Amino acid sequence: MLRLQGFPDDYQIVGSYQTMRKLTGNSVAISCVAAVVNSVIESLLDVEQASTNSFSFNRTTQLSLFSTQEF
Repeated sequence: MLRLQGFPDDYQIVGSYQTMRKLTGNSVAISCVAAVVNSVIESLLDVEQASTNSFSFNRTTQLSLFSTQEF
């Protein structure tokens, strides 16, 4: 369970098996967080660049965060 969430092999949770399952289930994989943050930053940079080039925002640029991308 821990390996699927991106924890190192030597990481240990002190407690019962049930506690480990709950804590692991409530965690978020670092690779997923990194992908979301990178996508948000790229979208913000695209919007910033578009705003410096013109005074109006392009609807396509604003919605680029929701476009399908492969990570």
